[in-house]
Amino acid sequence: MKGKADEREKLAQRLKKLEEERDDLQKRIPPHSVPVGMMMELEEIEDEIERVKERLKELDELRKGHLLS
Repeated sequence: MKGKADEREKLAQRLKKLEEERDDLQKRIPPHSVPVGMMMELEEIEDEIERVKERLKELDELRKGHLLS
């Protein structure tokens, strides 16, 4: 399970970095006339955040299943 723990740690770090990138980008988005590129970048970051969260959830469920066995 060490490999899964390492993966979980890396994913948690990645999630934190992505959330910081998203927050920074949101602060830089102008209130009017939002550039398309910024919106696309924001969507890409949010999609990646969701993928990372899903993988973390999978790892947590695997860990719970292993502990219950």
